[in-house]
Amino acid sequence: MHLDHCIEVLRANIMCTSDIMPILIELDPKAPFGERADFRSNHKCRNFWEIRQWVIDHTAIP
Repeated sequence: MHLDHCIEVLRANIMCTSDIMPILIELDPKAPFGERADFRSNHKCRNFWEIRQWVIDHTAIP
């Protein structure tokens, strides 16, 4: 039951945000691994169904 709820929350989040913006990495010698994520890019809400249709239209069939 709990697992179903977790999966549903993940599904809803993916469908609602549909963010296709990549998260860029910057070199940062002060960071633990020498790099950090750059979250300063502007994000835009997307339409999940339009993204889904684009993927279907552009899928390479083996």
